[in-house]
Amino acid sequence: MTADVNWLLSSIAQGSAAMIAIVGGLLVSRYVGLHAEQEAARRRVDDLKSRATAATDLGTRLESELRALQIKLLVNRDDVYNALIHAGLDLSLDELFALTGEDRSSYDEEDVSAQLAILGAEIKSAAGVLLKRVSEELEHPQWSRFRSRNLDLPIENDDAWEWTYSRICADKRAAAVDALPQMQRLAHIGAAPLDLSRLVPSDEPSRRRQLIERIERAQADARGATQEAALAQEAFESSRQPAGFSLALQVLTTLAILGIAVPVVVMGIGLDALDLWVRVLVILVFFVGVALLLRYLFVYASFLREGGRRTLPRHVFGLIGKERPLAEDSAV
Repeated sequence: MTADVNWLLSSIAQGSAAMIAIVGGLLVSRYVGLHAEQEAARRRVDDLKSRATAATDLGTRLESELRALQIKLLVNRDDVYNALIHAGLDLSLDELFALTGEDRSSYDEEDVSAQLAILGAEIKSAAGVLLKRVSEELEHPQWSRFRSRNLDLPIENDDAWEWTYSRICADKRAAAVDALPQMQRLAHIGAAPLDLSRLVPSDEPSRRRQLIERIERAQADARGATQEAALAQEAFESSRQPAGFSLALQVLTTLAILGIAVPVVVMGIGLDALDLWVRVLVILVFFVGVALLLRYLFVYASFLREGGRRTLPRHVFGLIGKERPLAEDSAV
């Protein structure tokens, strides 16, 4: 009695398909999980890069604002105003830095020159307007009150206008005193004029400190976000394809060829009987595929175990031999 060869071949094909389905299902589920991890890591990297870029841009804007404020603090001083007047509103940079004692290398000379030109034009404009509106009196209101009564003043630099107002008020008061009769003039010459200096200290130095603190925070945020982005990028790269995935696909492909393709091809020929050596060969081929799958599982378990294998084979035939040294593996 001859055994049914199709029963043998179909059993081999079904067994191989079942093993491929089990292992392949695990791989597919892991691929889906990796895809979710990759998407989360990618969003994390993009978010951190956006944060780093935003912090860097903020730091750049704040540094530009700080440089403008430092130039403003450099030129908006009473001694600089006086020097501008004495220089005919054309003060050189050499005279400016000699007067203020500031480090010239800490400033952009073009920006300082532009700010000096703007300041000179502002003082000239303020003098032209205030000379017409400030009358010759023995007493004048404080700048804040005068400004509140003249809301149409074209003020761009409040400090320059206040200083010009104080200077013009002093000149107008002196003219008013000179116009008095001699006895009254003597009485006013010894009297102290109204203090027209700025009573409220400028908040620009404190604003400068705030800008410096904000710049330091922005730089720290940019560095922190950049470092986190680098770590997130490393996590993203490591999740792209763990070691052993390509080798597992090779093993499953080999098992599919040996355990499914070969029996199906033999069944497709339509043979009613097979010689003993052919049946043995088909069975042997099937067990070779199973052995490769088991060998892969043992090798991968050793690779994951501390003190086990240091590397995985690059192809399925590497599962047959022993682990090669790292020097030989890198030379391939």
